[in-house]
Order: sequence, then C-alpha cells, then structure tokens
Amino acid sequence: PGNHDQPALLRQFFGSEMSWLQRSLKLDNWHLHALDSHYQGTLGHVDKEQLSKLKDRVNAAPDAFHLVAVHHHPVACNSWMDKHQWCNRQAFLALLDELPQIRLVIHGHVHADLSWQHGNSQILACPSTCWQWRHTEEFAVDDKAPGLRLLELGQKGTFNTRIIRVSNR
Repeated sequence: PGNHDQPALLRQFFGSEMSWLQRSLKLDNWHLHALDSHYQGTLGHVDKEQLSKLKDRVNAAPDAFHLVAVHHHPVACNSWMDKHQWCNRQAFLALLDELPQIRLVIHGHVHADLSWQHGNSQILACPSTCWQWRHTEEFAVDDKAPGLRLLELGQKGTFNTRIIRVSNR
C-alpha cells in the first residue's frame, strides 16, 4: 500500500489475499518481499517491525536472491517528488548495506522509469499506468505514455527489465 491506498479498506475486502505483507513469496531462487509504506498524506514510512521482519526473512534464506517491492521511493530522485518522500528511508538503505542478498528493489510513487544503484542492490522505479511525472525542480507532467516495468528474474540472481509503454491509439 502507498499514499493513495486505504489499508483498512484493503484489509476489509482483501484480507486473506494480503498475506504477502506477512511473508515472502518464493519463486525459484528468488524471494519476493513487500513492504507497506502508507503513512501520512503523500509521505511514506516503513515501521521498524516491518524492517526487522524483512531482515529476519532475508537471513533465513541467505543463499537466495531477494527482491523488495514498496510504493515510496527509497532514494532521492532530485526533483519536486522528493517532498513526497519515504520519511525513514535511511533505515531501509542501511538494511540494504547490511544485506547484500537484496539484489533488487522496485517501487512506484514517482510515475517514471528511473534507476539507481545502492551497494549490491539495483533500485528501479516503475512508470505509472496513468500519467507520468517529469523529474524537474517544479511539478510537471511528462508526455510519455502510461507504462509498466517487466521483470525477468534469472536463476543465478541476474535479472532483465524493460519498460512497456501503452499507446492510446
């Protein structure tokens, strides 16, 4: 869940289906973990309990490759979007430094396809399925079409990714 979601409503209608927040999903040699960054308004926050559970799950499968999915951006994108930040992202980044098994972090929130490297982790922003933001000092909408990020996870911790844009034609 992110800033546009209502977690209580999600639990009401999808309670049992939201178990992905409580455990990881194993996919071959990969373990996929989800974090809830819903907080206040457009700001994000991941509580200490979630980060502790993530650390425990990664340490329980030290030979696996790990992917973390979260709504808010864990690194600054140097644009107007940074005022809508993940408030305690430094705690998450410290965890990435401590757990090199986390190979990939994917997130939304910034409505763009951006990429960063943090230690052993590749951090990938996913474009929005609606409008895209320009990453400039002042707010602006980009003219890029809606899109999605496709991931292919390899057996040996490798991955391929590409952006697919949806045309309105």
